[in-house]
Amino acid sequence: MVSDASIVSDTDGALLRAEAIAATGNYLASAQIARRAALLEPGLGAAYLYIGLHLLRSQREAPGQDYLRRGFIGAPDDDRVFGAHCRILLINDRTQELLAACDLRIATKPNSAVSEFWIGRALRYSGNVTVGEHHLRRAKEMEPSLASEI
Repeated sequence: MVSDASIVSDTDGALLRAEAIAATGNYLASAQIARRAALLEPGLGAAYLYIGLHLLRSQREAPGQDYLRRGFIGAPDDDRVFGAHCRILLINDRTQELLAACDLRIATKPNSAVSEFWIGRALRYSGNVTVGEHHLRRAKEMEPSLASEI
């Protein structure tokens, strides 16, 4: 268990640390830090992202998805949380809901590479490969770091 007292007093710092630790693959430690941040600030959507990722990696699909949904409700503008929300929709074969969420996000954030990416994934998954590939290329042009995901 992570016991650094400074983590408890600074939610922004805690989320940065949780993100860095998650990047190393240690989702349990990341979730522990994020949980403390969420206890201090329950509306902190990004904290639920790291808790949800740990639960998913631990083969606990239902609670993991619930935490990711809570994260999306708390931080719908956060690209990481939005991407996790879209991933859950696609996993659960809810492509129409995913496309609607992306369309709504593009209406408010016209240059959302994450939305273009998930539209492309959803379309490709549902068999509309040509249009899906177009959206994926557009996402890659907007945000080159997405290339590794495509």
